[in-house]
Amino acid sequence: MKHIKTAGLMIACTLVVLYIVVQPTMASPGTRWDSLWGFMTENYDDVEGGYHLVGLKASNVRATYPAALILDDMGLLDDRPPIIDLVKMKNFTYKIQWNTGGEESSRYGGFASYIAGPTTMDTTFYGMHLWELLKPHTDIPNINKVKDVNVTAMLFWVNRSQTVSGGFAIDQDRSPDMISTYQALYLITNYASETNWTVDDILLNRTTTIQWILDCRDGGGFKLNPASALPSVSATAAALMALDSLGALTEISDDLQTIRDWILDRQTNISIPSHYYGGYEEGELTNDTNIVSTYYALLALELLGSTPRNIDAVVDFILNCQTANDGGFAIVPNTDVGNMMYSAMAIHSLKLLGSEYLARIYEADPNNPEPPLIDWRTLFVVSIIVMAAVVAIAALRRD
Repeated sequence: MKHIKTAGLMIACTLVVLYIVVQPTMASPGTRWDSLWGFMTENYDDVEGGYHLVGLKASNVRATYPAALILDDMGLLDDRPPIIDLVKMKNFTYKIQWNTGGEESSRYGGFASYIAGPTTMDTTFYGMHLWELLKPHTDIPNINKVKDVNVTAMLFWVNRSQTVSGGFAIDQDRSPDMISTYQALYLITNYASETNWTVDDILLNRTTTIQWILDCRDGGGFKLNPASALPSVSATAAALMALDSLGALTEISDDLQTIRDWILDRQTNISIPSHYYGGYEEGELTNDTNIVSTYYALLALELLGSTPRNIDAVVDFILNCQTANDGGFAIVPNTDVGNMMYSAMAIHSLKLLGSEYLARIYEADPNNPEPPLIDWRTLFVVSIIVMAAVVAIAALRRD
């Protein structure tokens, strides 16, 4: 009888070990989306309801807006019950706009990256985009209790960031650049109708602004500002979208084919290093293929009614930017730490290319593959169980 108890104890202990050892294997992520969702969950701030930058803890619009864009592109913002606390996220968006200090304050009306932080054009642009994503979700309890953002104050802040040259700066103390100019014009042309102002009430001079954009033209591309050395993909896309927001693409209608070809030529078509093949470099022969340039190239090509010359290659490049360590996407392949903005650019780029390419986010993640049905740990534990069973049978015979 003593031998049976011993064998039974061995089997019981072995089953506990089996549960402990095998469970982590079964919990391993299997798809690229599983890995990305793990990255997003790791950087979620359940106190303020936003997302924080990697390594930090406070909600930041530079992480919250791209995370919300990912969820929207994946159709998950419509989930009920909500996949995250949208009430908290909307309230965070309201709280990062500066509504104190009045018009004498340089921050008044702008959006900060975090609560009580400094205001910039990009954070104001992201803040309003985030508000746009959340505004339609009125069916969630208490979400309508969140105060509205102050659109008039926001446009007042944007207006003060315009320079006499016609371009807009990232804040009121900087020189104008093309990205900030596009972001400002987007905000003005999309929100002026919600105030007592017209677009031309907010612009110092529409003609001057258009001319500043055209002065950035250099061959087939546009530069970040007239004094920049080289044209870039990001600046070119921003210039096209800025002109389009003002209904002024006709100013360069004869050159659109040249501009389109210049952008198409920026796609990397050499295979060394292979992970960069298919992405877009920022300028001619700059050898800096990255996710940001690729994202802006796809935005520009969509506006021009065109597609990449090699779609499969650009999709592979985007997917290669997913990191092995945390599941997020980085600016280039073979990077250890992901970034929420680059992750959003990756997902939105796939969506721009078509639903069949976005669906590739559900393919097996080569960095975190599903475990085999039976791995060495399982076999090891099973072998112990078999040995315990043999001991138990022998004990029965001896008893």
